[in-house]
Amino acid sequence: MSESIYTPERQEEIVNEYRKLLMDADNYNGGTKPDYKMFWSSLRGKGASILGLTMHLTESLASAHKVIDQLVEEKDQSTKDD
Repeated sequence: MSESIYTPERQEEIVNEYRKLLMDADNYNGGTKPDYKMFWSSLRGKGASILGLTMHLTESLASAHKVIDQLVEEKDQSTKDD
């Protein structure tokens, strides 16, 4: 199994950066003509990391589901054989 670029520390970093960006956007007071360009630019930059992490976690869950299904099947087969 290859080493993932999404270590637990990196996962936490990505989520925390995104959370901070959302909080900053929520708390932003741009006056009568707010300019959200800095948030849009940041979201575009962080979006790739969030998407990559989401895909990684989805693949991990799918792999775990396959392993669990195999274990259940093996257990059921073992019980039938006894």
